[in-house]
Amino acid sequence: MSQKSYTVTVHSEHGVEEPAVLARQLGALVGQSESKLLERLAKGPLTLKSNLSYEEAVSLKERLLRAGIAAQVLRGAQSEIGANVAIGAPPQGPPKLPVAQGMSIAPRKPDAPAAGLAPAGESEGWQALFPDLGEGSDAEELGALPHVAPPERSSAQVQMVRPALPEPEPEAPPGVALAQDVPADSPVSEVAAKFDGGVLTGAIASQREARAPFAPEGFDARPGHVPACAALLSALAPGAGQIYNGQEERALHYGLRFLLILPWIESVRQAHARGERIRTFYAPRPKDGVFWRALRYLVLWYAVVIAIALVLGWMANRFYEAAQRRNHVAQVVQVEEVVERATSGVQFARVVANGALQKALDAKQERQPEFTMSPSERAHRLYVIGHGYCITGQYAMCEATMRRVTSLGSEQRDAFRLQAWASVQAKNQGRPEPMPEVGQVPSLLEFELHQDNDPDRDLVQPALDSIAKSEAEARLEESP
Repeated sequence: MSQKSYTVTVHSEHGVEEPAVLARQLGALVGQSESKLLERLAKGPLTLKSNLSYEEAVSLKERLLRAGIAAQVLRGAQSEIGANVAIGAPPQGPPKLPVAQGMSIAPRKPDAPAAGLAPAGESEGWQALFPDLGEGSDAEELGALPHVAPPERSSAQVQMVRPALPEPEPEAPPGVALAQDVPADSPVSEVAAKFDGGVLTGAIASQREARAPFAPEGFDARPGHVPACAALLSALAPGAGQIYNGQEERALHYGLRFLLILPWIESVRQAHARGERIRTFYAPRPKDGVFWRALRYLVLWYAVVIAIALVLGWMANRFYEAAQRRNHVAQVVQVEEVVERATSGVQFARVVANGALQKALDAKQERQPEFTMSPSERAHRLYVIGHGYCITGQYAMCEATMRRVTSLGSEQRDAFRLQAWASVQAKNQGRPEPMPEVGQVPSLLEFELHQDNDPDRDLVQPALDSIAKSEAEARLEESP
């Protein structure tokens, strides 16, 4: 057995988490407040358990590693922070050893030799192999170990009794005798007496302490962690390097403060430092696929930043244009340009309006008949025609024509008289009444020729005048 001169310590630099997280985990284990533990962690390494054997120290270190706390084993005794560390520690008390058949167990007496050894005068026992172990060095702290001896033999005949172990000890190579079977004057006894077990244990402890707390056991087929890649990802997008290092909770802390230059620089520095610790196995390796998660975070981060930049740019442009309109002072050149644009616009509108007017006139001309007649002109024409019916004795036609004339206008008073007269004459066939006196009524041809809106008046009127003149001359010649 090895001497109890080893100590288990914890330091924030060797831990997986930050000092606050490490203090919270230790507080749950040792039953002390987080503030006190955090103060002691800030001062230096924190001793969890002291005065342990090497096997106990290594076992405690492994249990702390399984709990997520990186510990370190040192040689020497130091002051502890607590009386007990409840991490599944093995039960206290002497170990229970199986008793071989035909053997009895006797309790150890205070004046008996340590660790079940025979009297010193008869055999040196374990001290022949490990002279650096003092009498009772481990037995006093671990408890009284049973002294096993066969009931038939006396203590003088038993040189050394070893407790039964769970696993059988390896057999000695052929040709090599055990220590208790070798005579005292044999050279083998002299070599065994010079063997120093503490030196061998210290060498093994130094080799284990030199290994990083998260170094893999045996061959690791995973590719190595690259700190430069973590720094490059953080330089491209703050927080991407933290995703690559397995620190997702820190990604948003740096990603949302990218406008401040110092957090961006701190993200690069922290990502490189964390990646270096992961590479040297002083921090746990992240899960597989962190590189692709970091790339997805980078793409999403740039998409969000570009969207925010576009929205802010659009809003700034709107505010700038509004400010320019409020503070704008017209210049001479700008006024001339405005007048020219207005003149061009008016001219273009005039051309469009003239085109629309021409189209409206053409449409109206198409809808309007060639020859039109006003209501008064039509009434006068019908009056002339009805007067002819009255002269020729067609009373029904005369009455109907005059009724139409009165419906078109009330100016023709003669039309009312002729209508009434024609009505009476149509009823009194046997007694004709004289026709009422009316004004001179021209013929229909004369009426047409004397109309102002007749387009053929200038062409026909000279011919009609010549015809009327020749008729008048003929009547004069015929008269006596």
